[in-house]
Amino acid sequence: MTLIDLLPFVSATFTYEMRLSIEQMDGMTFDFRDLSDASSEGYVSFIGVTKEAVDKAFLATDIKRQFLGSEVISVSPVKKVNEPPQVKVGFLVQLTTNISEERVRNHLLRTLKAENFSVGRNSGISASRNSSEVLARGQ
Repeated sequence: MTLIDLLPFVSATFTYEMRLSIEQMDGMTFDFRDLSDASSEGYVSFIGVTKEAVDKAFLATDIKRQFLGSEVISVSPVKKVNEPPQVKVGFLVQLTTNISEERVRNHLLRTLKAENFSVGRNSGISASRNSSEVLARGQ
């Protein structure tokens, strides 16, 4: 079977690049410095837990049937003076339907607000309550 033969079975996917600020992770033990080293055990663990939480968050939205999955693409630890540390997380979301960036963002924000800014039900990951820190951009 050639690639041309497979074309009728391939459906289009639409990718959105998103950003989210994480303020708290219950039960996670890692050194904040580990998040700057992609080869560290803490970094790899953080990526896995975060991906699972993002997947759960999208599966709780109205676009769960169009949701194919997510992939964490960047992690940026941020420590500001007189503020708790945060981790800015960049991730890709793939959907089977082309919808507006604002709609993707609003679906995630609605779920975050309904779960008291917990990313994914019972994940122990809390996002920033500042909704301007949730970004979406189509690719």
